[in-house]
Amino acid sequence: RTKARRQGNLHKRWISATQQAGIASGHSQPSTEVIVKVLVCGGRDYKDQDAMYSALDRAHAKRPIGIVIHGGARGADALADEWAKSRGVLRAVVEALWDKQGRAAGPRRNSGMLTLVPDAVIAFPGGDGTADMVSQATKVGVVVWRPYG
Repeated sequence: RTKARRQGNLHKRWISATQQAGIASGHSQPSTEVIVKVLVCGGRDYKDQDAMYSALDRAHAKRPIGIVIHGGARGADALADEWAKSRGVLRAVVEALWDKQGRAAGPRRNSGMLTLVPDAVIAFPGGDGTADMVSQATKVGVVVWRPYG
């Protein structure tokens, strides 16, 4: 199978599982609401909590975010995790395996986050790692939003 086909099938199975969970939680019909998955990236030195929360709240008001995907680093990733926790949003953390993969760990982690099939990437200011994440997402057709440049 091609990678895109595997990802599509995984996404379908995941949506099916979430619909079944809706039935198990007392809903009489499977949920037709699509869970929005947002990948958040940005620099390790990014500290503007107010700007991050404002941007994520705006996105969440437009289309409710069901899962926040991030790389588990300090800075933007940690702020995104705190936002999700404070809003009751699920979090998927894909950490880089620096000890095993060396310098390739960052780009591989970024690629790994994309296998979770995010609906969008919200990119905050950062460095080379953020630029790589935006580049990879753009190449596979994921919408990238840069709320602050």
